[in-house]
Amino acid sequence: MSLNLRSPGTQKTLIVIFLMFGAVYAYSNFVYTPREDKATLLEKSIAEEQELLTKGKRIAANFQTVQEDYARLMESWDIAIQLLPTQQEMDALLKSISEEGSRRDVNFLLFRPMDPVEQPYYWEYPIQIRTLSSYHSLGRFVSAVAGLDRIVNVRNFKLAAYRPNKGRSPNTVEAEFLATIYVFKELGSPVGVTPKEEETKGKKRKKPVEDA
Repeated sequence: MSLNLRSPGTQKTLIVIFLMFGAVYAYSNFVYTPREDKATLLEKSIAEEQELLTKGKRIAANFQTVQEDYARLMESWDIAIQLLPTQQEMDALLKSISEEGSRRDVNFLLFRPMDPVEQPYYWEYPIQIRTLSSYHSLGRFVSAVAGLDRIVNVRNFKLAAYRPNKGRSPNTVEAEFLATIYVFKELGSPVGVTPKEEETKGKKRKKPVEDA
């Protein structure tokens, strides 16, 4: 059946159809598509906010643990500060080390404070020490030094081979080691320690006590 385009009814029908297609096109391009784009952006924004919220919850859950770790760290730091001598205590500490040796019948062949070594939070003061004593006296001396109130590290320990000599006990041993004092870093330069080297050559020294 052919359409009579001149017929008023046919023309009205075509006009209605065109208007419907126009309305659908306009809605699709000017209403539906922008709303779809906004919905996509909104979903993306919601996803980002949810991710931030998840991270925030995770940080909040770990906050107490971080606080506890920080408290333990500060406590350890306070203890370390108490064990590290200050610059003003250096001379007294050097004297204490020497006295600990004398009390245990240890003869010092060499007692030489060396140049300080700077570390981020403290100074290292190495002391080169060489002694002559019995095995037991040496052991008691090293134990006493390690047990001082302040941190003193004994390392690079060397024992000289025994060489028979008149006046020496068979238990006599010559030892050389490095005693390092750790000093808390205060403002200013390191404490000035006057190098003192005690060589006993040509000097009369106390005979090492023979262990029973």
